[in-house]
Amino acid sequence: MAGAGEMDYEMKNPSEHLNVDILRKLVRSYLDLHQYNAALFWADKVVSLTNDNPKDVYWLAQCMFHLRQYHRAVHLIQSKDLDKTHPLCHYLTVRSLLAAGGYSDALQLLTIVENDNSLSRTTRVISLDSPGDGTMDPDCPANLQSSILFIKGQVLEAMDNRELAADCYRQALRSDVYCYEAFDALVQHHMLSSWEEMELLDSIPYSEQCKTPAEAKFLQQLYEIKLNKYQGPYQLAPRPLEIGTITSPNPTDQPFKAKWALDISQSPCDPQKQPTPQLLFDNPDNLVVKLLPTNLDVLVAKAERLFYNCKFQSSLKLTEEVLKKDPHHSNCLCVHIGCLVELKKSNQLFYLAHGLVDLHPEMAISWFAVGCYYYIIGKSDPARRYLTKATVLDRLFGPAWLAFGHSFAAENEHDQAMSAYFKASQLMKGCHLPLLYIGLECGLTNSVMLADKFFLQAQSIAPNDPFVMHELGVIAFQNQEYDRAEKHFEEALKLVRSIDDSVAEK
Repeated sequence: MAGAGEMDYEMKNPSEHLNVDILRKLVRSYLDLHQYNAALFWADKVVSLTNDNPKDVYWLAQCMFHLRQYHRAVHLIQSKDLDKTHPLCHYLTVRSLLAAGGYSDALQLLTIVENDNSLSRTTRVISLDSPGDGTMDPDCPANLQSSILFIKGQVLEAMDNRELAADCYRQALRSDVYCYEAFDALVQHHMLSSWEEMELLDSIPYSEQCKTPAEAKFLQQLYEIKLNKYQGPYQLAPRPLEIGTITSPNPTDQPFKAKWALDISQSPCDPQKQPTPQLLFDNPDNLVVKLLPTNLDVLVAKAERLFYNCKFQSSLKLTEEVLKKDPHHSNCLCVHIGCLVELKKSNQLFYLAHGLVDLHPEMAISWFAVGCYYYIIGKSDPARRYLTKATVLDRLFGPAWLAFGHSFAAENEHDQAMSAYFKASQLMKGCHLPLLYIGLECGLTNSVMLADKFFLQAQSIAPNDPFVMHELGVIAFQNQEYDRAEKHFEEALKLVRSIDDSVAEK
C-alpha cells in the first residue's frame, strides 16, 4: 500500500504517473555500489516527492551517515520529529551522535526513549518480527532491539562507564544470540573476569533462538573458543574473595578495586591435574573444529590461547599462517606482535611495523607495533612516544598501556610503570598480565604483602602461567616461607616442562 506522501503526489500529478519505487531502488542500488553522493541526490528527491515519508527520510539520513555527515543526518531526523517516534530513525540518530562524538546527547536520547513506553513497545514488537501497523515496521530488522542495546553499550564505554557498558553488551547478546559485535566488545576489551565469562556462556539462550540443536551447539562452541583462554575448557578457578580497594599511585587515577584470593590452595595449578587448554581444539566432537578447521578466526583463537599459555613459538607459527592468507587481520596482528615481542624478533617486528604505518596510519595497532619495536631494542623514549600515539587513537587499547608500563619498568621508573599498569588493569579486567606486572613493581618497591596479593589475583585468572607461579615463589622466599617457596618453584618448573615450546625470558 502506498504511503500518504506517495498518494498526495499521484493525486497532484495524475497524468505523470511517476513511480517513486523506481527512484527508491535507485537509491539502494547506489548505496550498494558505495556511490553515496548519487544515492544522496536521489534520496533527497524521493523525500520531497513523498512529503517526508519516514521511511524515505531514514534512507536519506543513511546516505548522509555514509558520507560522514553525522550532524546533518541528526538534524534531518530531528527536524522531522522522528528521533523519538520511529525505531530505525532513533537508532540512526544515536549512531550518528556516537560517530560525531556527541556521547552525552546520544545517552540522553537513549534514556528519553527508554522511558517512553510507546517506542519501547514498538521496538520490542519489531524485535519479535511482528508486522505492526506503522509505515516503518515492515522495514525494521528483527534484531533492532539488540542493536540499540549494543550501541548504548558503545556510548557508555566511550564515556568510561565500562561496568554499565558490559551490562548492555550482555543484554544485547541475550536479546540476539547472533549479535557478535556485543560478544566481541566483551572479549576484545577484556571486560569480563573468568567467572563472568562462564556466567555469560551459561546465560545466552541458544536453544530458544537457534532453529536446531546443532545450530545452538555450533554457536555455543564458536563463542567458547574465544573465552577462558588461560585454563582448560572444563575447569575454572574458584571465585576469589574481595577484601579491599587499592589506590593507584597516581592521585588522578580512580581507585583500583582488586579481588584477592586468600589461599594459594584455592587455585590448583598442577598441570598434571588440569586439562590443557588445547583440549578444546583437539576434541573431535567440537563442531567448530570439525566444520571450520582452516577458518582464520578459529586459528587466531587457537593462537591466542597458545600465547596466553606461554607457547609463543607455536602461536607465532599459527599467526604467520593466518597473516599469509589475510595480512590485515586485526585480531591476529595483536597476537602476532605479542609473539614477536616475547621472542625478541626485532627485525620481523621492524618490517611489520613499517608496513602497518604505511598502510594504516589511522589504526592504533600500527603505532603499537612501532612502540613495541623500540621497546625491545631498548629505546624507551621513542617507544613511549609511539605508544602514546596508539592510546590517543584508541583510548581503550589495553595492550598499549601494558607496553607503556614496560617502557617505564625497563628504566626502574616504578611509580610511572605502576600507573600505566593500573590503567591497563582497568581496561583489561579479564587479563592477568597487568596484575602480574603491578605485583612485580610492588615487589621491587618492597611492598611484599601487596605484591603477594596481586600475584594471587593474577593466579586466580591464569593458574597455568609459570611466571605467576615463579613470582609467588620469590615472594614466599623473601618472607622466609621456604616450604611454600619450594612448592611454588616446583609447580612453576612443572608448568614450564609441560610447555612443549620455547619460552622467552621474561
